Amino acid sequence: MRFPMAVAALLAFPIAAMAAPTGLEIAVRSAYAVPLGDVVSDLGIRDVTTGGIPLWIDVGYRFTPKLYAGLYGSYGFLFTGTCGAGDDCSQHNVRVGGNLQFHLTPDTRFDPWFGIGIGYEWLSYSEFRGAAGQEAMVRGLESLMLQGGVHVAVAPGLRLGPFAAVSLGTYRDGSTSGILGASSGSLTATSPHLWLTFGLRAAFNP
Repeated sequence: MRFPMAVAALLAFPIAAMAAPTGLEIAVRSAYAVPLGDVVSDLGIRDVTTGGIPLWIDVGYRFTPKLYAGLYGSYGFLFTGTCGAGDDCSQHNVRVGGNLQFHLTPDTRFDPWFGIGIGYEWLSYSEFRGAAGQEAMVRGLESLMLQGGVHVAVAPGLRLGPFAAVSLGTYRDGSTSGILGASSGSLTATSPHLWLTFGLRAAFNP
């Protein structure tokens, strides 16, 4: 009976306990991300990775109950796209940036929100056979991130709910090193890509 009673207690906690949040807000997200588009014009991003699991942290401030501004960072554990037979391939990405969020009903149990942001991304890839291999990294601006979701108040100061985000970016610079040689500089055949991200966000207002 413990679990049903705990659920009932959460559903029944008083509306008065849900004061509209202001001040410092810290959030963590866990999600699944799907890439679309290209790394460069002759290399699709899904040839490098078919998707991944980003771990995402937000730190910001609720200037009013309806307006949040903050910074974010994420580390993505990515799944391999194309990898040579017998090779050991791995990839990951790192994203950082800033975003604004607008909350529609922050003083109620169910609070829909939407946001906009801008950031920067690094995508790294390696392919090795034994000790011999090659590593590459590309990076560039994420010129637009749109996101939205719903916060559900589960306890005073704690909100949890689903979110979705889409980010548009272009890799502009890169570097590589390994048995094929080393080089770095600007990419000459740039092409845009998208990340579609779906998951859960837990927000804490201490």
